[in-house]
Amino acid sequence: MRVSCGLWFCLVAGVVTGCSGSSSNTIAITGKVTKGGQPVPGAAITFHPAAADGKAAAGMTDDTGAYKLTTFVNGDGALPGSYKVTITKFPGAAATAGTGASGPAKPEDIDAIYKQMQQAGKYGPDAQKKGAGETKNELASKFADANTSGLTAEVKSGGATNFDFEVN
Repeated sequence: MRVSCGLWFCLVAGVVTGCSGSSSNTIAITGKVTKGGQPVPGAAITFHPAAADGKAAAGMTDDTGAYKLTTFVNGDGALPGSYKVTITKFPGAAATAGTGASGPAKPEDIDAIYKQMQQAGKYGPDAQKKGAGETKNELASKFADANTSGLTAEVKSGGATNFDFEVN
């Protein structure tokens, strides 16, 4: 899971800090992630485009399980298209997500999550030496893989802009 965790960080850092392209075609996308009907705070949600030339969109849930997606600039949403969705939650993410209803995690929020995990010996080059092993995703592993999650979204102009997901 360390690799997946690191890849997600790179994706979010790239998405939030800027990519080439324009956000003028994005559609604001929000939603809620729940497990057993209860909100899942600190979960990372990623929309993976079906189109080869598509752009991924990502966000992080707040204390109420709510998220806003980002593709190019903070909270701009997702481009129209078909997506497979992944959702992961790692220990410590909820404590440092701190995004509230104002929007998705900023790069410094994500950095804080990984710093906390590294200090706990659960992430980074010294994790194995400290005997911490890999950081475990708190959600079922199927939700971490776009091919097995079973979660999809169709983003269209004039279509749904709210996508709620239950991760039982």
